[in-house]
Amino acid sequence: MSRTRWFLGAIGLVLAARWCAVDDPATAGDPASYGLYTAIVPNGFLVMESRDQRTVREIDHDGKELGRRPVPVLNDVRVVGAAGGPAIAFIDNHKLVFGRLGKHGELTKTRKFGRAATELCHGAASNDKGFAVAWRESNGLGLLHGTLSRKPGALAAAG
Repeated sequence: MSRTRWFLGAIGLVLAARWCAVDDPATAGDPASYGLYTAIVPNGFLVMESRDQRTVREIDHDGKELGRRPVPVLNDVRVVGAAGGPAIAFIDNHKLVFGRLGKHGELTKTRKFGRAATELCHGAASNDKGFAVAWRESNGLGLLHGTLSRKPGALAAAG
């Protein structure tokens, strides 16, 4: 690879990282600054767009869009693939709220975790076996993790 192509690629990478950055103090806490989040589900991928109207897009392994689901909350949200399909996590009243995202944006099977949640970590972990969402508690960290399996015990929290 020529130095010119490498240099232009590096500049493009820096500009893309800056465009997607969420750590800018001027936009911290502004839901419009959160950008894109991705997750893995058994039949493909999830992409949550949060710059305008929050929407979770379901994409198959070939890149075909399978559907869209509106996100019903305005808080800082993370999307993950969970047993039963797309799920979201957010903080409400100092608790991490985790629930499945229905086809029409309804939030179902919600559960609450933590005692004094203050903020979500900037991303979520996701692979074809499971997911994890972390958050800061007033006295430490919390971690929610689960599998893509529908088996009992597929969801656990620590912290």
